[in-house]
Amino acid sequence: NIELGDFVDSHPELLLEAHDALCEMRKRANDLFRDFDILATPCVMIPPFDVNLRYPAHAAGGIELRNYVEWFAQTYCLSLLNCPVISVPCGFDHNGMPVGIQLMAPVWEDLQVLKAAKCVEAGIRTDRCKTTTPTTIIDGSSLAAEENVLSGPRSASDARNHHARYTFEQNLEFKGRSGS
Repeated sequence: NIELGDFVDSHPELLLEAHDALCEMRKRANDLFRDFDILATPCVMIPPFDVNLRYPAHAAGGIELRNYVEWFAQTYCLSLLNCPVISVPCGFDHNGMPVGIQLMAPVWEDLQVLKAAKCVEAGIRTDRCKTTTPTTIIDGSSLAAEENVLSGPRSASDARNHHARYTFEQNLEFKGRSGS
């Protein structure tokens, strides 16, 4: 991240482009809330993973995750919009692992998102959800049976090697620019 920051510092046009894109995203979010009261999304794009992994290297469908923040991108992306966002537990996956839903309301509508979260929590029937044992969470054995097994680096050295496969220009991807 430090090296990526140094790269961006030497290309101020990328900061202006990113700012313009963020302003456009915020405008689109405001437009969305003309027709909808609440936006609901999954909290993250993958199921809970083996606690021994530093982070997953692949998402469902074999999508490669290039760094340690891509697996929870939709969490921080919504926060960038300046809208109130809350994550609420909403059940368990087919392996008994917990999953959540993320709710977002329009800017300054914090009470609205809290009321929506209360409704979701009240509607969840956890007595109908499959439960899991602590060993499933720790060793990920139930995940191994899935078609797309979650895997990723298990050490700092593994993580460095994973990151080394990508150039900073590939991480930027501003409208197809290579950063040069």
